[in-house]
Amino acid sequence: NLIDDGVFRVDVPKIGKVWKFGDLLDEFRGNFNAMIIARGKNGTLDIDINPGSEVEVNGGDALYYMSNRTANVDWEKL
Repeated sequence: NLIDDGVFRVDVPKIGKVWKFGDLLDEFRGNFNAMIIARGKNGTLDIDINPGSEVEVNGGDALYYMSNRTANVDWEKL
C-alpha cells in the first residue's frame, strides 16, 4: 500500500564486504517487506536507479528503499 510506505536511505557500513545488488534486493524484500529502488555510489553524487542484479554494493554506498518501516539490517550476517 503506497499510502503507508515511505522512501528511506540506509548507509552501507565499511566492514570489508561487498554485496551483489540482487542479493540485497532479495534480503530486503524477504526480511523487511521493502523494495530497494536505487544505490548511491560512495564518494559521488551518482545514484543508480534500479541497478542490475550483479552490480556490486560496497561499504560507503547508500541504498534507497520503499517500505512502511525502516530496515534494521545486520550487515555482518549478509
